[in-house]
Amino acid sequence: MLASTWYFGKAQSCQGSQLDNYSPLSRKGSQPTQTDLQIRRFMSEIDRLVPNVTFSHKDNTTCALKSRAFIVKPRDRYCIGDKVTVQLDMYDYLGHRKTYGGDALRTRIYSPGVKAAASGSIQDFNNGTYHVHFMLFWEAKVRISLLLIHPSEGASALWRARNMGYKYVTHKGKFTSATQEVITQCGFELDSKEEVCEYLDERDEEAFYCVKPTQLPCGSLTELASMRTELTYLSNLELQLFDR
Repeated sequence: MLASTWYFGKAQSCQGSQLDNYSPLSRKGSQPTQTDLQIRRFMSEIDRLVPNVTFSHKDNTTCALKSRAFIVKPRDRYCIGDKVTVQLDMYDYLGHRKTYGGDALRTRIYSPGVKAAASGSIQDFNNGTYHVHFMLFWEAKVRISLLLIHPSEGASALWRARNMGYKYVTHKGKFTSATQEVITQCGFELDSKEEVCEYLDERDEEAFYCVKPTQLPCGSLTELASMRTELTYLSNLELQLFDR
């Protein structure tokens, strides 16, 4: 995606300037712990922030080239410690104004001459407009970079797909003894009626499972391999948003 860059005058040292879809990974059959409940609250908050949107054509998604940015109340002179606000108005490929937020943005100010950089704080008005707030921390000529990482439609699709399962990656575990080697299916969730080995991280209350070999103990797991699968929870239309 495109980066939009502006140049400021040199900042000077001025005196006096001032989710329900979450599945807990604790032991199977147990009641949710405080950690589980806290994670659910976090996931629910993220779910609230990510727009639940659909689209019929890529032209109806956020376009960096069509979108506009400008400095709110620009000044001729900025001092260290001053704040700068940039307004972003997002448009789709057809030039229509976006009416909801949720775009994945990366914003920063930077000065190559002094090798300094800082991130901006993004305020989403949920109507296609954003304010990006920067603090000027150093004395130098400052550039502003605004990157559209994913349009809101892509962020929505990724969040939905993320909550649909763990089958993007498959895991295989190798169990060994002095006389044999057995490889079985492993994962965070297993669709298996066979006996499983549970490997629980007591501190983080996270669990990982492997199908138990018939004649080997769970403690004989010596290697774990992970591979990407061909599975995707994204539609062909949604996949177009991530072409680079």
